[in-house]
Amino acid sequence: MNHPTIACQLAALDAGQRARRQELWEKLRPLIREAREIAGGYAFRLDTAPTTLVEIAEFISLERACCPFFNFQLEIVEENGPTWWRVTGREGVKEFLTQIMGSLGAGT
Repeated sequence: MNHPTIACQLAALDAGQRARRQELWEKLRPLIREAREIAGGYAFRLDTAPTTLVEIAEFISLERACCPFFNFQLEIVEENGPTWWRVTGREGVKEFLTQIMGSLGAGT
């Protein structure tokens, strides 16, 4: 199966959506407490407030429009445990994420 090139297509979002995506990322980025390399991508442990889950969901809804090659998973652990946000994908996605991690400021 031939897959499209792994590259963000920000033109899939209008100007308002791009601005909102950036605003959400600026809120979420400081909440990343740990980044772990996993098969096919990365897992991020987040500090979570009640609004954080809604903001993550909104960010994912925008991100998947411009980066349809990502798989997203959220794990919310019982008893006020950590929230893990996993971003993975097909072959090449992990390398793509590795390249952009510095520009995302996601390294901890």
